[in-house]
Amino acid sequence: MGDERGVDRGRLSRRTFLRYTVGTGVAAYATTAVAPATAAPSEPDWTGPGAAGDSVLTAGDGTRFSEATAIFNTRYDSTTPAAVVRPHTTDEVARAVSFASRRRLPISARSGGHSYIGASAADGALVVDLRSLSMPIAYDASTQAVTVTPATTLFELQTFLHRSGRALPLGTCPTVGCGGLTLGGGIGVDTREHGLTCDRLVAATVVLPSGRVVSVSPDRHRDLLWALRGGGGGAVGVVTAMTLTTHEAVGKDLVLLGFPDAATADVIAGWASWLPTVDTTSWVGVNVESDRAGGVRCGVLIAAPVGAGTEVAARFAAAVGVTPNFTAAATLDADGVLLRLAGGSPTSPRHGFTAGSDVVTTISADTAEAIVAVVRSRSASGGAGSVIIDPIDGAVRSVRPGASAFPCRRHLAVVQWFVDVDPDGSYDSATSWIADAHAAVRPASDGAYVNYAEPGAELQRYFGANLARLLATRAAYDPTRLLRSSTDAGA
Repeated sequence: MGDERGVDRGRLSRRTFLRYTVGTGVAAYATTAVAPATAAPSEPDWTGPGAAGDSVLTAGDGTRFSEATAIFNTRYDSTTPAAVVRPHTTDEVARAVSFASRRRLPISARSGGHSYIGASAADGALVVDLRSLSMPIAYDASTQAVTVTPATTLFELQTFLHRSGRALPLGTCPTVGCGGLTLGGGIGVDTREHGLTCDRLVAATVVLPSGRVVSVSPDRHRDLLWALRGGGGGAVGVVTAMTLTTHEAVGKDLVLLGFPDAATADVIAGWASWLPTVDTTSWVGVNVESDRAGGVRCGVLIAAPVGAGTEVAARFAAAVGVTPNFTAAATLDADGVLLRLAGGSPTSPRHGFTAGSDVVTTISADTAEAIVAVVRSRSASGGAGSVIIDPIDGAVRSVRPGASAFPCRRHLAVVQWFVDVDPDGSYDSATSWIADAHAAVRPASDGAYVNYAEPGAELQRYFGANLARLLATRAAYDPTRLLRSSTDAGA
């Protein structure tokens, strides 16, 4: 995501586009996003040993509390958790969770703080801030696996792995925590070749809502491992450590193509038809954004093996039958790719936004026209807005739809609707436009991506045929719904 999207009224900004991408008793559970247990009416004794003592902040701590509850999306700056606890060890996390469980306090786990619905700063919840966990990143060369805490940022983790010539298929926003990304699936420019981030998860340490600590692996608590692979953050417990298998870190050719406004629908439809013919070592995504003056800007980003970028770009242009009106290319090593796709910085400024998604198995000419029309309508109103189309084919399909909680294994792409909202802008207008966007592509939509959760959305959209099993697993470990998950905090 980038703070410039939909702001620049000129031609498609190379930095904006690169920053974006290259950047769940079952019957007793509701099937829409619902708020779990509410806080007890009496004020807890936050100085008690169960709440980790001086590591706790409440509203009475003023600025320190405000800073501790501030998450990436400034839309949620007005939320007021009951308290924030900052544990340093798994045992301290367990004490904090036990404290909340005994007092029937809702629990929100925070890793990177990028939840689209503010799950890590939920009203009335005890926020377990995992950023102070003291365990360093540990890479095991014998297994080529890395163990990290969930709050480790994507940029920090990838930089660390590159020193050993390794990498993970991660997203590109540098300050996202690997916990939230992984637990919801995890898509990025290596997805077609190396799969989802959650597919790399082989072990985890989890604090259950009861306060019990369990080690999860293919041999132990397999039901929890299944749920952790794509069931969303906070679905079954508070994760304090994760082990993931890595792949080789390599350089890439990055090619950015800009296309004329009038050709945008042809580019999208052509991309959808052409992508399945492309080797999975290449990733190709499409971005269409409002120019806020009635038009749209269309860009295609290609991440290909070194030496292949120019050929892939030429093949793409020929397949869609449109000549690009803008081209920029670079060949970079693994560190260079990481930095370029992060927007040129390991940090990303907080800002307000709202978003949603549709998952599709194909994009017909009619659907492509509908996508362009909905962005153009936003532009005609003078509003910012974009659609970001990320492929989820290739290696994602090597896993059966029921083998993990993540269900979208036979699909083409995630279509993300995204609106940056200015400090004085209207969230109502932005969410209304996203609702219109959903309606426009409803005939082609086959669900949504849980890491782009929307308040009040039907859980069936995120988990499909896997929903019943996910809800049963949640019920077994959190029967009173103390955990605020990545799908219900914003309800």
